[in-house]
Amino acid sequence: MILAPEPVPITSDPWLTELANWTSAVLGSDWQVYCGMWLPDVAAPAVMWRMIGMNVRALGPSSYEIQKRMTAFLLAEDTDREHAAALRLLEALGTAVKIPLDTAAKRYLRIVDPKLSLLPEEPAEGAALQGPLTVTLLQRTTRPVVEAPLMQAVFYQSQMR
Repeated sequence: MILAPEPVPITSDPWLTELANWTSAVLGSDWQVYCGMWLPDVAAPAVMWRMIGMNVRALGPSSYEIQKRMTAFLLAEDTDREHAAALRLLEALGTAVKIPLDTAAKRYLRIVDPKLSLLPEEPAEGAALQGPLTVTLLQRTTRPVVEAPLMQAVFYQSQMR
């Protein structure tokens, strides 16, 4: 992974940006929602979503499933407000079946396995790799059909005499 000289929000991943929009709607306008990394001038209350894993699985010859594992880090004025926001997000993820990705095209992200761990794992360097809230987002998609000629030639030789 290439590190940018200055932290910049991730805007190229529609899954991450739609999850951030959904989070903003759940928590309200007083919470700032970031994608990918904290900005240097971050102020509480804020949530930052980061993708921590991705998997693509073939379902058959014409379809596949994309899974992205997302984690959330919360920053609030005190632990009680962080705890309340984490619970509110977990409950909303548990009751929502899907998050709209593109409503015009009827594309949605299915919510699978939301989890809350109040003691996130921390590596030796001290920076947490995974936040207290994790969720898997899932989308099934079909492969584009490649047009090919049905037949190039027919060869027939009779064996009857």
